[in-house]
Amino acid sequence: METCSDIAVANGNLWREQRRFSVHILRNLGFGKTKMEDHIQDEINIILAHLASLDGTVCDIRKLLVPSMSNIISAFVFGRRFDYDDPTRKYLDKRATEFQDYIKQFDLKTFFPWMKRFLSLLKPKESRKFQETSEQLLSFIREETDNHKKTLDENNVRDYIDAFLMEMKERQKRNKTSSFSDNMLYGNAQVWFLGGSNPIRTAIEWCLLTIAAYPDVQKRVQTEIDSVIGRERSPCWADHVFLPYTQAVLYEVQRWQTVNPLGILRYTREDTTVQGYNIPKETIVMNNIWAVHHDPRYWKNPGEFFPEHFLSQDGATVVKPEHFIPFSMGKRSCPGEKLTNIGMFLCFVSILQHFTVALPAGERPNFDGVFELSWDTKFHHIVFLSR
Repeated sequence: METCSDIAVANGNLWREQRRFSVHILRNLGFGKTKMEDHIQDEINIILAHLASLDGTVCDIRKLLVPSMSNIISAFVFGRRFDYDDPTRKYLDKRATEFQDYIKQFDLKTFFPWMKRFLSLLKPKESRKFQETSEQLLSFIREETDNHKKTLDENNVRDYIDAFLMEMKERQKRNKTSSFSDNMLYGNAQVWFLGGSNPIRTAIEWCLLTIAAYPDVQKRVQTEIDSVIGRERSPCWADHVFLPYTQAVLYEVQRWQTVNPLGILRYTREDTTVQGYNIPKETIVMNNIWAVHHDPRYWKNPGEFFPEHFLSQDGATVVKPEHFIPFSMGKRSCPGEKLTNIGMFLCFVSILQHFTVALPAGERPNFDGVFELSWDTKFHHIVFLSR
């Protein structure tokens, strides 16, 4: 199997170069402008139409959000979406699910070292399956890249692949040594696709479950949306500065139910000391984001849902404390932070603009999550009532 580099495992100058490029492309492709917002809003409009067709019956929101959020990443990486029943859509999501199931084994080994011997018995079979899954996805990405090369237009950057190819071409002209290569493109595209859609989907699920359990909060959000946007115009990212309470609710859900509670595993490149603790070279390091988000030194009643954590005293503006770190912190914080925030905001506001969100009759809210690759909801059956 061909080995690919990627931004997630890179270090040093290679990582800095690829991260700088990714952040630059996220900005230039319109996260916060119009191009990618249009892609996201088109996807949300399909969600809204499906919810309306249910006519108030119970919806398994996960089955709807998985392909929808995957399509947002597909639009960014590949420049297009896929219908929910498109074989390509099903193929890609199946590969992503298989990949995530395999990665869960690494979580078990990290937290329970004594399980390594047991899990090693599964290694030959599971390793082959992982290689097959990875190769199948990379085969699709290579095919997409070849098609992009044939249709590349320097005056019309359609997506991440186009932008990467143009940057690679420019550096080759200057004979400049860099990390831009086909293999790096394949690896980065795989990382964006596998790692991009799940955080948005999970965060939106928590938002909808929370807002269904707190009808007074929901009513206040809807009142704010009605007064600023109304019910006819689609929301845009620029609206978030005029919706302080709505934005505070989104931030509070990200704090209260931290989707990525331990961040991404890292390791030390050399011996170091942190607050008096000696950490040897090549030690696995985790950020305990959950602990920060639930520390009573920073948050009043941290175990409770309280949007006012993120509001000024008069409630007129959003306050974002430095100990709010859902995407980690420092130089290696998640480069997809803006993508996730915009996707969450547009989806959440659009749904509450048109629907009242409720739990099924007789159901009580269940905020017990399950930790696998992320902190996920156990309960995802929701009722959407047209306003």
